[in-house]
Amino acid sequence: MEPLTHGITPQKYLCDVRKSSVWVDVMFVVDSSAAMTKAGFAEVIQFIAASMRDLSVGQMPTQTRVGFITYSDEAKLVYDLTYWRSTNDLISKLSLPYSGSSGTNMAAALQMANGVFNSKSHRLNVPKVIVVVAAAFKKNSESPVPAANTFKDFGGILITVEYLQEGGIPVPILTKIASEGYSTGNQHDNLNYDTLATMLGRANCFCPDNYVPYLNSRPEYGCYRAARMPAERSGAERSCGLEHNGKLVKIENYEKAEFLMNMKPALKSEALIGLKRYGHQFQWQDGSKLTPYDFTMWYNNFAPKSGDECVSMFFDNWIGKYFWRSHSCTKGLPYVCEIAPCSSTNYCSEPLMLRLQAHRMYMAPIKQEAEKQP
Repeated sequence: MEPLTHGITPQKYLCDVRKSSVWVDVMFVVDSSAAMTKAGFAEVIQFIAASMRDLSVGQMPTQTRVGFITYSDEAKLVYDLTYWRSTNDLISKLSLPYSGSSGTNMAAALQMANGVFNSKSHRLNVPKVIVVVAAAFKKNSESPVPAANTFKDFGGILITVEYLQEGGIPVPILTKIASEGYSTGNQHDNLNYDTLATMLGRANCFCPDNYVPYLNSRPEYGCYRAARMPAERSGAERSCGLEHNGKLVKIENYEKAEFLMNMKPALKSEALIGLKRYGHQFQWQDGSKLTPYDFTMWYNNFAPKSGDECVSMFFDNWIGKYFWRSHSCTKGLPYVCEIAPCSSTNYCSEPLMLRLQAHRMYMAPIKQEAEKQP
């Protein structure tokens, strides 16, 4: 049986990219082997410099910090994350050594980058990103997959850029090690000076510790925390508001309702939501009013006009679906807090002790729009 719902409420997209405000730590890992060629290597350096122009590079908390590793037979740390002080310095003074040897020791370079991120050079509250730019990978080289997976498993975003010479052989290992949606190359129509900056901006979208991304992998539609103790409505509001300007959760669709009620710790059969009646008008805690055209989940499609003012979501065992119902605001219930993700427009200063999150960041065209549907 289908849930008794109607109406449409757009779910707000929360990760628009403001390139000038991106705050990530990024290590560029650049192939300097003979396959890249000296001319190709120079092209790559200038591509990186152009890609950084719209970002604010420096050592301040809300700036992007950039480091560089080159590799061929061996890996070499050329610039640590603490080196560059401004975007202009990076663009005008970036110089990397070209090796021209035959080796493609990408694994050693990724291991070195992991070491940088595990050192004091890395800011603990900041997303960590590796950008690999490569022209080749020899079959007898050590596999970079273990080092790449280690980096990604602990919250890192790995971007790969394939640089093919005329008649060059594709490098499929780059797609294999990249985070989902973060692989591009000079054979791709979507590669331009803006591509890397946009990817870095999207990597800047994440949920802080103790918050779960929407559907476990989509922070661009909010971050959620299920309280481990029940509370009255007023207490739940105060609890959510203690950090990140949190609010009691807003329900825009049935998929979200199911996701929230199955979060860990499990909310079991009933939970407070952010909807409350003021007179005859229902309003979410974020201030938006419930209109006749909005998505609703009222039991029997009946919205109460009087009586109890607060609203919970519950599971009907007989029907096997979730619904809304009104209840006393002094009734203690479990609840879920909702916050906006950390992003280029929302700086978060709290250290990330452990970021074992899945990150869904597809490389779709980014538009500066107020709302976007999943």
